[in-house]
Amino acid sequence: VLGLLSILGTFGFAAWRMGGGAALTAAALLALLPAHASYSRLGMLDHHAAEPLVTLGFLFAATLLVESADRRRGGPFRFLPAPGLAIVIAASLLIWPGSLLQLALVDAGLALLLWLGPPGDGCRRRATNAALAHALAAGLLLPFAGRSYAHWGSFAPVVLGGFQPWLLACGAGVHAVLAWRAHDGPGRRIAASLLLGALLLLASMLAWPELAGAPAEIWSWLARDEAFQSQVSESLPLFSADPRGRTQLAARLLSTAVLVFPVLLVLHAVALRRRFDAGHGALSALAFGLGIAAIAQRRFANAFSIPFVLLLGWFVAVWLPEALRARRLGRAARVGVGCAIGLLVLSALVPCLDALAPALDRRAQQQAGEPLRLAVDQWRRHELHRMAEWMAEHTPETSGYAPTGAVVARPEYGVLGHWSNGHIVVGVARRPAVVTNFGDDLGPENMAAMARYFQSAEPEASRILAALGARYVILEFRRQVPLHEFPAGSMISRAFFADGASATTAVARSRGEERHEPGRFPALARHRLVYEAAAKPWAPDQPFFKLYEHVAGATLSGRAPAGSPVRASLGLETAGGRRFRWEAEVDAGPDGRYRLRVPYATQGASTAVRADPAYRVRSALGERGVVVNEADVQQGRTVVVPGPLADETAS
Repeated sequence: VLGLLSILGTFGFAAWRMGGGAALTAAALLALLPAHASYSRLGMLDHHAAEPLVTLGFLFAATLLVESADRRRGGPFRFLPAPGLAIVIAASLLIWPGSLLQLALVDAGLALLLWLGPPGDGCRRRATNAALAHALAAGLLLPFAGRSYAHWGSFAPVVLGGFQPWLLACGAGVHAVLAWRAHDGPGRRIAASLLLGALLLLASMLAWPELAGAPAEIWSWLARDEAFQSQVSESLPLFSADPRGRTQLAARLLSTAVLVFPVLLVLHAVALRRRFDAGHGALSALAFGLGIAAIAQRRFANAFSIPFVLLLGWFVAVWLPEALRARRLGRAARVGVGCAIGLLVLSALVPCLDALAPALDRRAQQQAGEPLRLAVDQWRRHELHRMAEWMAEHTPETSGYAPTGAVVARPEYGVLGHWSNGHIVVGVARRPAVVTNFGDDLGPENMAAMARYFQSAEPEASRILAALGARYVILEFRRQVPLHEFPAGSMISRAFFADGASATTAVARSRGEERHEPGRFPALARHRLVYEAAAKPWAPDQPFFKLYEHVAGATLSGRAPAGSPVRASLGLETAGGRRFRWEAEVDAGPDGRYRLRVPYATQGASTAVRADPAYRVRSALGERGVVVNEADVQQGRTVVVPGPLADETAS
């Protein structure tokens, strides 16, 4: 729906300012560009899906505001653009605080127009409407001014809080001064607005010292200086290194026409200078700023796709015909040039069609009734979603979730996994996630603890979970930090690759190479497998995910000859039919007693892993069967191993 609205909005703006030919061209191109289609596809639950509508909203609202200076439009119409722009500003910042970029670009364009444009009533009406719009938007966002974040504080520009209402209030003041000085020359208007802006900034920094760090926070986020942002694919440059060349990703997302975008921008700026138009002025400002932002971070490619296709539509349907007519070419020559340009545009879309091919193939497979052949990331998301649904039905509910999904109270436990799994854990499983897709934006401590956990072993891993309040852990292996490399004996090595059983070798991975290291690796005593996802089609010995529960563990207590080994083993079977054995070993003490902690219950557990009826405990005295109840495991009880030399003192 959001994608369709974006296409219709693009058509409407282009038809309003450029004509029907440009509208059809721009709308058709937008429908085909993967930069837009990848976010607007059905099921994409991401705030970036609404960014094209935000960009269109600023285009429409800014154009109407600038045209409010038209003397022919009197009465109440003069003030209608103000609430329209205010609603766009407030809605955009509620969708994503990063929409400050579009606001800054529109404000920069307005400032140039109000500074350098002709003085008089027209300038005053524009400035008045701009001041009203900023003041109304500040009022709409004022209820969020009291928010404070453990990591960001209350005045960070990258989260919704006090910064946005403050900035808009300052903008309202500056535009009000410009309205007051509208009949002065450009120099006085510039001086008055800059002086007030400087005074407001100085007073604000004295009142709220946190504001001093705002520019550094914005730059750190845009420049990807943060360790987390450097891991997010959306944060990578549009022309980042690729085995196929630096331009391949940009061409697949935006077509090879993106390579001539600077030329289109220059041509549009020259045409705008010859004949000013409010809509085209707003388009130039947004195209320039969003183009630079998209080059720095590909997440902006979706928002940039709007001004990009509008410029392409303008070039093909407006600029090119005018240029051909100006050269007095014959009809046949004009038709020939037009066909050549059309072929160039179609050829520019070839990389886009290549990017869309997998989705088109899956549609054809579905229509033919064939099994869907999914890409790696789609297989993974599918299995993650299935696991989250199982968690919603089979793990204890937690307190604190309102009907809207917001967390309103501290939950009883959390779920630890890679940060990229967080949104699905929260949204589908409805369980609290220790880290989410927001990474360290909500605090770097949990992100650091997540990385330490995957690289650690028991009992350190248990101490980390206890400190985080985490009861369940999602383990997986893929080539992403911090899952891609791990030492032998770590949680990825032992829990994911070895099912937590004791062993004399363990897998390790570093510098892209996997190896098996010898040693004595004890069994995991406080982690039990409760769910195993389907196996990877390209690696049948590896499931996509393993879900472990962190438990107190029951302690098996008994007697055996001093110093002799005692081994406990339990047969287990996953829902997918894979059978394996959990085994642990301990030596009896000098007094002939042994204590061995086990994580699995043989009776009463509600998990997707079925256990045999009893543990098999072997020692020099023989073999015994031991039944362990769920309450024993959850409460950390001691279970006496039966036999002639059983520990009679155990309780």
